[in-house]
Amino acid sequence: MAFVSRSEALWQEFSGIIQKEGLELYDLEQAAKSSLRVTIAKPAAAQTGVAESAESEANLADSTDSEASEESGPRVPGITSGDCTRVCRRLMAFCETDGERLGVGSEPELDVASPGLDRSLRLPEHFLWAVGEIVKCVPQGETPWGEFQGKPLVGVLRGELLKGDEANVHIREERTGLEIVFPLKAVKRANVEFVPEDNGKKK
Repeated sequence: MAFVSRSEALWQEFSGIIQKEGLELYDLEQAAKSSLRVTIAKPAAAQTGVAESAESEANLADSTDSEASEESGPRVPGITSGDCTRVCRRLMAFCETDGERLGVGSEPELDVASPGLDRSLRLPEHFLWAVGEIVKCVPQGETPWGEFQGKPLVGVLRGELLKGDEANVHIREERTGLEIVFPLKAVKRANVEFVPEDNGKKK
């Protein structure tokens, strides 16, 4: 799977369809023409420090809608199996008529899912939505994040995400309490670390 850029037509088309369902395209991956992984979330306003209760999943999708993924773990608050199935149907209908134009087969294998509470952070808005949560960042190389008591801070960085934008990430490192600022491009991969006892939010 390869990530699809936000500037690509496929991202823009899928994003528009998903927004009509009152949701956001969180991330999009593609393998050739035959397989797509679509991650959806509630709109950004619902992600910024608002602790939503998970919606009831009493109206789960019919068992025939196997193309929408059924996660066994926790979901981002508010995202249900019904949301995933509804979006999957809309995207499949789009692919049938317009998929070939955008390099997607007319009947692709389509996996629609919530990011999960231990969700990955790849794009600037992912970091923006995760402000206040505990995150883990793996660096691109060996360059230190900063220094503490004369020693370099290297390796995996864990702490509270204070701020994120198009260029930089601000984290309060958990061991030292230091606010560390570093460029987003210095991050190889990152994710939220869900803390069950406080619902993933640092109080």
